[in-house]
Amino acid sequence: MSLSIRRSFLAAAALALASAGILTSTTSAQAATTLDLSYLGLSGAGVTIDGNQYLAQVFVPTESGPLTAVVLGLSDVNQLGAVDISIESVDNSHQPTGTVLAVESLDNSGVVDWPTVDYIDMSFTSPPVLVAGTEYAIVLSSPSGDFAWSMSDSPYLSGQSLVYSSGRWSDWTGTFSFATYMDVAAAQNLQSPPPAMQQVGLPLAGNCAAITDTSLNWGGSQSGGWGSSWAQWMNDGHGGAVCTRTLVWTSTGRWTAQG
Repeated sequence: MSLSIRRSFLAAAALALASAGILTSTTSAQAATTLDLSYLGLSGAGVTIDGNQYLAQVFVPTESGPLTAVVLGLSDVNQLGAVDISIESVDNSHQPTGTVLAVESLDNSGVVDWPTVDYIDMSFTSPPVLVAGTEYAIVLSSPSGDFAWSMSDSPYLSGQSLVYSSGRWSDWTGTFSFATYMDVAAAQNLQSPPPAMQQVGLPLAGNCAAITDTSLNWGGSQSGGWGSSWAQWMNDGHGGAVCTRTLVWTSTGRWTAQG
């Protein structure tokens, strides 16, 4: 984990925040990374993270590749403990699944005291590889501390803000202040996997449109794309009618189906 305080995130933003009396922060982003999403303007409000409540901001990267860092507007309320910053997968209800893709811990000594707000740049030791167009969540928790995540003054319409309390997630109005950095160059240098052929036996209905292929849709691939063909493996090796399609890895970091 590397922690740095962003003293001059963007010239215009820094000037605006300074004129509002808010302590700002920044470091230069790593040369290999690209700013993907940025909602760092502050609204003046914040939400508590403590042993009884933690927070999440759902986001959808526009680029595929390793997520190298996130930037968050944070404050330390009680000068105790640490805050855990994790990236989690998201379920069909647009809520964190609890499956942690990456996590770093930030001690309270690295966060300014409330009511001052700092932009904290948290780099991931093992950056999770994200897929463009897929939902993920930045989740903040602190079992032994008390922190505040500031709200952004700009609404992020592609992902919701959530509060976890009393055993369940609830929607929160507004957007938590955040920015994400992706190593786009690394993604472009990754060797694409070869096409993958899929075959299933022809359904009793007699057509490939009757296939239920939800479990076969890898990495965001859509349903369909099946065509009728013949394969030797059917009927105990005697051959028979099958439905075939090919999954192809695209430049957007997703599988797509081809008949």
